[in-house]
This record gives sequence, C-alpha cells and structure tokens, in this order.
Amino acid sequence: MSELRSSRHISLLGRSAAALATIVPLTFALASAPTYTKGQAENGRGIFATKCAQCHGPALEGGAGPTLVGPYFSAQWGDRTAGDLFLKISTTMPLSAPGSLDRESYAALLAFILMSNSIPSTDTPLPTDPSALGQMMIPASQ
Repeated sequence: MSELRSSRHISLLGRSAAALATIVPLTFALASAPTYTKGQAENGRGIFATKCAQCHGPALEGGAGPTLVGPYFSAQWGDRTAGDLFLKISTTMPLSAPGSLDRESYAALLAFILMSNSIPSTDTPLPTDPSALGQMMIPASQ
C-alpha cells in the first residue's frame, strides 16, 4: 500500500513539475524590453538635474545615493521589471519628498536612467501604468 502511495506522489510531483516547466517560460516570454522616447529621456534629464543629482551625482555615478549606471545598476535592476524600478523611485524619491512628482515625471526619470544605461529608445513612450511597466524587463547588461 505504501508503495502505491509513493508512486502516486511521484507521479503527481512529476506532472506538477512538468506543468510548472511550461508556465514559467511563458511568464518570461510575455515580458518585453522597456520602451521610451528620446524626448521622454531628455525631459527626465532635466528633472534628474534638479531633483536627483544632488544625491545620485550629475552623471548618475552615485554619492549619497547609489549609482544608477553601469555594472552596479545592472546587478541591482537587471532582469527585474521597469515596474519594480518605477515603484521604487515613485514611492521613495526624492528622499526629501517621496512620491511628490507626478507619474509622467517619474516615467521621464526612468526613461533617462534607461537611456543612461544604453537601453535603446523607441518611438513608443514609457507608460505610467504600473501594470504595463510590470511587463517590461530591464536587461541584465548592455
């Protein structure tokens, strides 16, 4: 009897693993690269200069706040969604007044950070909708 139960458990585990193996790749396949326009990124550059550079450095190199470019950025945010980063900056930045900017400004800042990390611009603006941003994966390295 215990052999029968064991074989059922193994069979169920095998089917569950097979089902999961088909679902997980679909989740990643649905994600796309972030989209943003050059105009959005340039707008973000101006916002960054007035609201962020004092902590993150004028070239995003870090200072009181972390660096937002290069290997450090890639290690922190690569293979995560644009929605994750949007949520982080829109709820915690600027440090002196978290959440004080409008969604378009946070999207422009995110576009500037993406551009500064050599993620190519497109003709499609970066959305401000967290759900849409959650479908956009930031590449691990550029």
